[in-house]
Amino acid sequence: MEQYSDRLNSVVDKFSGGNVEETVALKIDHSSYEGRIPQGVFDLWEKVGAGPFFDGYFQLCAPQAYRGIINQVFDGDSQIAPAQTHAVGFSAFGEIIAWNEQFRDVRINLVSGQIACRSMFNPKPHIDPSVTILSRLLLADDPSFDVLGTDGKGLFKSAKLKLGKLQAGHIYGFTPILALGGNRAAESIKIYEALPHMAILAQAHHMHLVDNSVFPPKLVRTIGS
Repeated sequence: MEQYSDRLNSVVDKFSGGNVEETVALKIDHSSYEGRIPQGVFDLWEKVGAGPFFDGYFQLCAPQAYRGIINQVFDGDSQIAPAQTHAVGFSAFGEIIAWNEQFRDVRINLVSGQIACRSMFNPKPHIDPSVTILSRLLLADDPSFDVLGTDGKGLFKSAKLKLGKLQAGHIYGFTPILALGGNRAAESIKIYEALPHMAILAQAHHMHLVDNSVFPPKLVRTIGS
């Protein structure tokens, strides 16, 4: 219990001081997710709300709002069931952090078409699920959530300088998208509504499961197979 309380306090402190641009009240039917999403997620929502944090670098969201994207990404998959997968937040470029009832935390990178599910390859069932997801969210401002330009540098700061901070439910995206030949440059970035742009990204290429418990990460299979 002490480890959970410490981890929750650490995440709350980080998000509370994380340059909150705009928070919104979440309307969630607790009974619909009780036992399906760790209690730590509910406690975090209650304490800090939802919307953009860290100057828009990451947003917390209500899972039901992004149900369609989760269903689209994992439709027909043999392991990661969409009905058991729930979005809890996403990055400025639309990389989703979700909770899967069987495999725990899942990173869905719609830009690269890669999905990482570390507990599938390196399970740690003895760890409290709330600690697992809060540990992931403690890294919500990690550089790995940025998209790299052709020079190998992250594009978030340039996009924010050019276009301004993101509002709730919006993300940065390339035009055209990278999967269709877009350029990895700030000049090619626009602000989009998150849901429709995520849907376009998910349709643009096959999504692949990646084992990132090894280095370099190993491509495992195509999602949906």
